[in-house]
Amino acid sequence: MITPLLFVFQANYIADLEFAAKIGKILLEQNQELDLHCQTLEKKVVDQDEQIRHLEKQLNILRDLEDNRCKVVLNKLLIFDLSCF
Repeated sequence: MITPLLFVFQANYIADLEFAAKIGKILLEQNQELDLHCQTLEKKVVDQDEQIRHLEKQLNILRDLEDNRCKVVLNKLLIFDLSCF
């Protein structure tokens, strides 16, 4: 025979289990959403890192070109100056 107090205890226990299950489900869903968001951000970081490396290579190429142009111009000026004497 179930006493009224035991019945209340059992009902509360079942309610607590259901509540814990709901909380667990919500936490699992949020964790999955956060994992997906994290993966998206990680891909974005990788893509941006690749873009930065590409831009750094382009910048270095352009710097080298500019250095070479400056050397050519300086040589021409030097030759011009020497030809004036």
